[in-house]
Amino acid sequence: MPGEAHRQLRARLDETPHADTDTLAQGLMWLETLDNRALLANPPCPIRLLAGAHDPLLASSTRQQALRLEAAGHCPILSQPALLATRLVEQATRALQESR
Repeated sequence: MPGEAHRQLRARLDETPHADTDTLAQGLMWLETLDNRALLANPPCPIRLLAGAHDPLLASSTRQQALRLEAAGHCPILSQPALLATRLVEQATRALQESR
């Protein structure tokens, strides 16, 4: 599974222009300094946490709190796109029903 996701990602990256060093540095700086805790403490809309059950970049406690995509790792849009789409539709439908 990880090998297939990597092949898909490489194929997509080879089709697009690569980002320059300044753009990559800016993105890494944003990731380093971005802190959404205050916003997420009182979100303006419902939040549904979905996570790949085998995502090595998430803490185990975070994965346990999330709706887990059992066959997915860190990038379910590549490894499990149909499953991810199904779960997103289910969660959007549930949020709409709860808001009524």
